[in-house]
This record gives sequence, structure tokens and C-alpha cells, in this order.
Amino acid sequence: DNTENKDIDGYGKNASGDEDDPFKYDPATDLAKLAGKGYVLDGKVPEIPRQFTASAKEVIINLKHGVVPVTPQTPPTDIPKKPDGSIDVDPKNLTKEVGLTVKYVNSDGTKFNVDAPKNHNQQVTFTGTAYVDKITGELVNAKQVDGTWVVDDSKTDKPQEPQVIWKADGKNSFDEVISPVENDYHLTKISSHRKGNNVEAITGLTQDSGSIIVTVTYTKNGKIIPVDKGGNQITGADQQPVFPTDPNDPSRVDSGKIPDLSDKGYHPSDKAVKPDGTVGPDSEDPSKDIKVKYVKSGTISVKYHDN
Repeated sequence: DNTENKDIDGYGKNASGDEDDPFKYDPATDLAKLAGKGYVLDGKVPEIPRQFTASAKEVIINLKHGVVPVTPQTPPTDIPKKPDGSIDVDPKNLTKEVGLTVKYVNSDGTKFNVDAPKNHNQQVTFTGTAYVDKITGELVNAKQVDGTWVVDDSKTDKPQEPQVIWKADGKNSFDEVISPVENDYHLTKISSHRKGNNVEAITGLTQDSGSIIVTVTYTKNGKIIPVDKGGNQITGADQQPVFPTDPNDPSRVDSGKIPDLSDKGYHPSDKAVKPDGTVGPDSEDPSKDIKVKYVKSGTISVKYHDN
């Protein structure tokens, strides 16, 4: 046994005889039994003497431990057992999933007034392969020799379960997640893995990366509130438009159109109102409401009358 560097008791043949007497031994039977136990021939079977000679001869037939690769599909009954009857690896533990969940929330904890974006999910599955010694039932380093798995004696470290060979079923990364534009809301925070307004592509995942949860926070845009010259809300002016979100940038809030209150006798007197009838949001905090001053419309007519 070259793997454990010891002789295998109970096999082979010891005999004595006179010089030139025939010696009969066919190793095929013992090799078949040892193969059934999990041994693999290490090299070639040396030539067996057919006659005794005047001196003693010893023939060494070298073997090493065969190995069973264990994957999630391997039946437990095919896994070599340790002397105490236990197994070192369970196929159920050779599949690991790493997930990405991107959640979209409103900063004040309430529901979105519009349809909230659904959580975005991605998943990478890793599959492990463990190599179990057919003789000892222990995890080992392994290699293929002429298509047969055997213990790799060149590696002296004793592998444990974390050293199982893991491979991703496909790519080992998450794609970039584009943040949607939400009407009446603007993006204010991404909890991690932020790249601009989006969740960046995440590369270099392993089976131990652990699942990732990213929270994307939106905040409601401010409103345009019509007020009179005293700063009081105008009675009956129910129109309070919400500042629109930039359709090409979820974090930017555009100028909003002020309401037309001419039917109530008011017109805007606020210097912040642009010629096109719009007013900009608060530059520091677009969630703030903006008050726009209106004044009552009146007429004065001066006439000359011939009494």
C-alpha cells in the first residue's frame, strides 16, 4: 500500500522450495479482491518467478488507494465509509446558492403612491466535488491516472470540507441592476454596491460569499402649494402638483407647472415662477414643498364723464 506506506496483510504468497523447483502463483485473484476493496495498481505487475533459486527473492506489487468523486448527484450508498461507519461528506451539502436581492423602499416607511417596483432577484449556484478515499473513507486530494481517480500523493495537506472543489453553474457574478424611474419619487440612497444610480455588477463570487441584500431608497418629491400674499394656503385651491421626476435620471427632480387659478381670481406674483409657468424644486432637498405666491386679480377703470 503506497498510500499508507505499509504492506497489505492477507494477500500474496510465501513459499520455500529447492533450486529449480517450480513456483506457481497468479496474482490475478488477489488483485481482483483488492480492487474490490478500492485499491488501484500503482505501476505494472512485476514479473513473478516461475522457479526457486539458490537465493531468496521478494516481489513487491505496488498499489494505492482509489478515490470516489462525490457530487450532489452521488447516491449516499456509493460513498466509502470510515471505519466507524460514518461518511465524511454528504451530497446534500455540495450545493450552495448565493443570491442577490434588491429591495425598493420609500424613505418614510409608507407604501408608494404609485406601483412600487418589485424586488429584483439574481442567483448563482455553486456545485462542489469531494474526493473520498475508497479504503479509509476520508476526504483526500485526488488526481486521475489513466482515467482512474487515485489519491494524489504529491499534496500532503489533508483536505477538509471547505477545500472541496467548487464551481459555479455558469457565471460567478451578478449583473448590474438598473434603478427604475419612479413617478413622484426620486432616488436618495443605495445601501451598498452603488455605482451612480444603480447597483453595480458584483464579480468574484464564491460559495462562501453569502447572499447579498441591497436596499434602494426613494423619497417622495415635493409639491407646489399655492398661497396668498400672506403665505396662507388659498381656500379652494386644491391643485398641489407634485414635482415630476426626470424620466432619464431617477435621482433628479424637474421643474413643475404651477396651477392655473385664474378661475378663482388669482394669478402668480412669485418671482421664482419662470416665463413658461414653471417653478423649480428645492435645490438642496427636492422633497420639500414649495410655496408659490398668488394675488387676487382686480380691475380699475378711470373714465371721463360729461355731466
